[in-house]
Amino acid sequence: MFERLKICAVAGAALALSACAGLDKAPARPDVTLPAAYPGAAASAGGVDARWWELYRDETLAALLREALEKNRDVRIAAARIVEARALIGPADLARLPQVSVGADGSRQQLSQNGQFVFAPGQDRRLSLYGASVNLSYEADVWGRVSSLAQAARADFLATSYAAETVRIALIADVAGAYFDILVLRGEVRYTREALATREKFLDLTRRRHEGGRASLADVARAESSLAQARARLPQLELAAAQTANRLAVLVGRGLADPAALVPAAATLPAAPEVPAGLPSSLLERRPDILSAGQELLGASSRVRAQRAALLPTLSLTGVLGTQSRELGDLFTGPAGRWSLGLSLLAPLLDAQRNRYQVEAQEARELQAALRYEKAVENAFREVSDALVARVRQAEARAASEAQVRSLTRLADIAVKRYEAGITSYFEVVDAQTELLNAQINAAESQRSLLAATVQLYKALGGGWDPQGVRAAQADSASR
Repeated sequence: MFERLKICAVAGAALALSACAGLDKAPARPDVTLPAAYPGAAASAGGVDARWWELYRDETLAALLREALEKNRDVRIAAARIVEARALIGPADLARLPQVSVGADGSRQQLSQNGQFVFAPGQDRRLSLYGASVNLSYEADVWGRVSSLAQAARADFLATSYAAETVRIALIADVAGAYFDILVLRGEVRYTREALATREKFLDLTRRRHEGGRASLADVARAESSLAQARARLPQLELAAAQTANRLAVLVGRGLADPAALVPAAATLPAAPEVPAGLPSSLLERRPDILSAGQELLGASSRVRAQRAALLPTLSLTGVLGTQSRELGDLFTGPAGRWSLGLSLLAPLLDAQRNRYQVEAQEARELQAALRYEKAVENAFREVSDALVARVRQAEARAASEAQVRSLTRLADIAVKRYEAGITSYFEVVDAQTELLNAQINAAESQRSLLAATVQLYKALGGGWDPQGVRAAQADSASR
């Protein structure tokens, strides 16, 4: 028997030493190499502009965003998750402290006449027992298991907080995008209605000219076809505008509200803010999804350390201070006092292999967290680069579409005058007006795309930038 105990002791020591060797193993660290600045941007520094949407100088948009950040369901759900994660830090921290509990008990029993106790005839076999105690237990965190779990809980809290900020940034982008969509669609509806009025007028004119023998039935048919085309476009635009207004109402937390109450009729598309020439890739360091992924990696590493520590013996201290008496009235007298103190060292011999499997599983989770972090960084860099390129190209497309609208406006005026003078057929007028309407709609779409590209850039950067900070950094860099 003694030899068996020696073997068990040696095995436990060997297991403890082997676990200690892996306890301080460095956690996985992602290796992500990125350029110092984005393509086409000179290196510079700039701070965060937490209220970047104010650069649009649009009070209606600012009011919608304030309301959305206060009432949106997704933001409120994310805030509740933060409260939940913060609450879970408490039990993890308390586990590092001695656990104290108080108890009181009382029992009454009747012992067997044929049991281990011998009773004289007539002796009362009923027994009462009362007790009160203060119990103390404490696990000495020798290997850092408890502290690692506390660190993991804090990392979970921070990851949840950063995830909530990601929801907030996405909401701002969605609200701004829906707002711009509504204004663009309203403009397209206005252009289409103006085209309808013009085509109705020219249809009436063409019919009169036909009655006077100065226009053919083909001209009348073309005028009717042009009018029908504009009428078919109008309900589609109005439907899209209504659906977008409903989407915006849900985003700001109003449910299905009157679109006119959301976006006043007088609201117009704002100009897209200018983007500084130099945006450093270090701005990615404040993106909440990257920060969240980093905290998830930290939490996974902490759980790996805690799981490795579970392979080692647990050192526990227990103590009891209390009283015990057969009579309730004697419970708190001196002779009723009792105490006990114990120290235990428990090595996980039987569950060692099971714990090793748990370590392997947790290390795999740590690797997954590291890979997610790398993916988040690389994806963020791609999103910013794409948004920068999109904004430049959309600005070029916007300028070209505006020039096209100006040219086609002149062409449409010339075509109308030529038709009224009888120089040309209505086909030229219809063709010119159709091209003008399409160009006006394309110009509105280009403006929306430019604004959307700017919003996506702000979103990709995790909240925009401080223009003054960027300019100051650029001036400082140029003076060196």
